Amino acid sequence: MPASKPIASGNRAELAEVVITLTAARGLDPVSIRDVAAAADVSIETVQHTFATEDEMLAVAFRQVVNTALGRVAGVGLTGNTASDLSAVLRELLPLDARRLAEGRLYAAFAARAATEPSLRAIQVELTSELRAEVAAVLGPNRESQAAMLLAVVDGLILHEVTAPRSLPTAELIAALDRAIVAVV
Repeated sequence: MPASKPIASGNRAELAEVVITLTAARGLDPVSIRDVAAAADVSIETVQHTFATEDEMLAVAFRQVVNTALGRVAGVGLTGNTASDLSAVLRELLPLDARRLAEGRLYAAFAARAATEPSLRAIQVELTSELRAEVAAVLGPNRESQAAMLLAVVDGLILHEVTAPRSLPTAELIAALDRAIVAVV
């Protein structure tokens, strides 16, 4: 059994990163408190002390992924060109590199679990609303439905990439996104 490490500040975030890594490799169902403890080289009790339930552990990891994505979105320098700005913002969500692919896998797995788990669904609704508001802000006033449509396209592209990796080259993923943006702008 791995040696237990004391709970340090930030440990919750570190354990959430372990959940993200495991989920990216295996999906949600096989990720347990025991798996996280083993991968983090901490005791099961450490994980249980940090997260009351597996659903809380998954929720914290999901929030971390979404907050990371929202941070990237907020960091995009807007130029005032709506189509270019939307492309830059929404590319931050596409699985165009290893980190975003891991996030996409967690997102897809979490969304599937949220469909049947009310406590996780509430988080999905809240965080999706935040992201939709960010995209709508780029589009302009009263454009929430267009933002929702663009995010649905992004969701589809994420799902496509995580379930059929590299079946579309990166340039094609971006081109599909840009075609959807042209239809909205």
